[in-house]
Amino acid sequence: MRNELIKYVKLNRTLQIMYMDDKSKVTKRTIRVLKINSATFTAYCYLRGARRTFKINNLLAIVPIKERAVV
Repeated sequence: MRNELIKYVKLNRTLQIMYMDDKSKVTKRTIRVLKINSATFTAYCYLRGARRTFKINNLLAIVPIKERAVV
């Protein structure tokens, strides 16, 4: 998952993730990754409207969101 995050950061992509928190609650979030560390990453979370730190090992899925064309 870490390599996928790095790839999408380089492409400046907004992502949709499935994330399991420490209480085993699964949420779907739309994020923009800001910084990646060895075990965690910081991202702007559109669900919470704020910066959040996520554990890479708690990621269940990553899907890039298609960018809309500007007309």
